[in-house]
Amino acid sequence: MDNESLAKDLVVGYVAGHTLPDKSEMPKIAENLVELYRIIKAELDKANASAHVSPIGFAAGAIEPKSSNEDR
Repeated sequence: MDNESLAKDLVVGYVAGHTLPDKSEMPKIAENLVELYRIIKAELDKANASAHVSPIGFAAGAIEPKSSNEDR
């Protein structure tokens, strides 16, 4: 899952856990949710950028290729 989708899902989860506000409060809450989304996405992007990426086959627990019958 990409960071944008994850951030959106987290905001949706937050909204689902709360009651709907009065109409007069909705614009301010919408602004706050947009800011929450931006913060979450930025943190996810930062975490992914600092994560160590191993080349394919060199990660911990990588499987070694099977040897052919000729090697035996």
